[in-house]
Amino acid sequence: MREWFKKWQKVIVWIIAASFIAGIAWWSVASYLSTRTSSGSSSIDQAVGYIKINGSSISDSATWVLPAELDSEYSNLLSRYGINSLDPLFQEPQQKANLLAQLLREKVIIHYAKQNKLTVTKKEIEAKLNEYKKQIEKDQSLSQYFKQQYGSVDVYLTKVLKPSIEKSLTQEKVMNSVAKVDTDEMKKHFEENLDQIKKNYDKVDAKLVSFSDENQAKTFMKKLLELDFDSAASEMNLSVMDYPGLTRGIFDEKYENDIFSGATGTVVGPIALGNSWYILEVEDATVVKDFNSFTLSDAYETEKNSLQSQKMQEWYDSYVKQNNVELVFANEIYDSWRKISETSTSTELEQIQQDLKKKIFSEDGTILPDAPDTLKSAYVVLIEKIQDSLSSDTTETKEKWQQLQNEKTLLVKNLYEQYPSSLEVARRMYDIDNQNLDVKYNYFSLLYSEIKPYLYPEYLQYLLQSIIEIESGFSSIALDTKASTEMRASSYYNLYDLSKSLEDATSARFYLEELKKIDPSYIDFEAALNELK
Repeated sequence: MREWFKKWQKVIVWIIAASFIAGIAWWSVASYLSTRTSSGSSSIDQAVGYIKINGSSISDSATWVLPAELDSEYSNLLSRYGINSLDPLFQEPQQKANLLAQLLREKVIIHYAKQNKLTVTKKEIEAKLNEYKKQIEKDQSLSQYFKQQYGSVDVYLTKVLKPSIEKSLTQEKVMNSVAKVDTDEMKKHFEENLDQIKKNYDKVDAKLVSFSDENQAKTFMKKLLELDFDSAASEMNLSVMDYPGLTRGIFDEKYENDIFSGATGTVVGPIALGNSWYILEVEDATVVKDFNSFTLSDAYETEKNSLQSQKMQEWYDSYVKQNNVELVFANEIYDSWRKISETSTSTELEQIQQDLKKKIFSEDGTILPDAPDTLKSAYVVLIEKIQDSLSSDTTETKEKWQQLQNEKTLLVKNLYEQYPSSLEVARRMYDIDNQNLDVKYNYFSLLYSEIKPYLYPEYLQYLLQSIIEIESGFSSIALDTKASTEMRASSYYNLYDLSKSLEDATSARFYLEELKKIDPSYIDFEAALNELK
């Protein structure tokens, strides 16, 4: 499931949200509590990150990132994706490092705003807060939620939302100052990217019927001269399928011209696709015809934001270079994860490896007892990245790969002893020792627990690879006579449970029967079989 989690990219997307209301639940109680507990004096020594300009740190605490702020942003990030937690060794430190980099970039923007008198006024903040207050109070359940969680809507607005609004409005002011996009620029962008814009935004809602025989499709077309689409389909006993949000690129261009003409009620076909023929009727169309229609569409603001984001990035890169701005990661763990994530050349990766190795291994090759576990996991990821870059199949590279593998094995085994319930650790341990039945069973059990809450039709396409892996893994354990009866029985039960979740009654029944053979008292088999019926 974690592959669904959007990884933060190195490229900054400078798009300012128009409203926080749509994601109101993102701002958790933990965020509010962190602001209360972190009140009081603080110093740059407490910061996990800060910015330097021309080699000097800045006394303004607004340019520092304190642990409470990072933790709060991390909590909010998880809330956005509905995730309770990430793997504490491999995922959490990487995500926090990415978040810290993003926060520091925002600090640069805030500092620039202060230096160039682009900060928002108290009046502007209050006006925006009043807008949100009116929206919240219109929704009785939402208003009641904030009263329960924070004591009142005003407390929520001033203690939780206000800092974010101030930051957002300030960034918006800077963007409008240094990366403004005017109508002429948008027109030029439209003309240069017309084909891609049409591909991205042209959409129609259609209904269609399919045929295995072209003559039947032609017969249907003749009936449409006298009957409407649904009536013609009913007379020929055809099922009408709704196809909302049809985009360009599916059918041949000669048909697309008619489909995306913008006219509703247009019938197009027969269209040959594979071994079938299709006829569709356009029910509704949203089509970019010219620049004027483009300016009136949602696509205009989306493309404008994208273009503005690009200009903002160019300005930021130039500003950082001209003013010798440095993003300082004061925390060793986050700094290591940041470097590993951002580095791509083999020479730089090897330099990071040499630096980290001294902090993890002693001279005799043993692991230092005080080496942080999240530094060990960072080193494992670094090794994997270096191994992937070793493309030349020579004796030298083979020896180097194996040397790295030996270090990785040592670290993974060390982490597995402490964190056997970590899926990330278990996966790597299984890769190293896939013949160990305990390791194998533990890995597939953790993987199944990870995907089980998401075994719904709309998610299966994303989980297919994991499902196949789980079925293969548990099957091999269930059939292995070297495994204990308890382990084999549990594997069969998991296979039955997985098949039942996938609504595959035939497979589920088979696994129940196999389970009953090795442990007749494992569950109430009669009840389980009746449930499948």
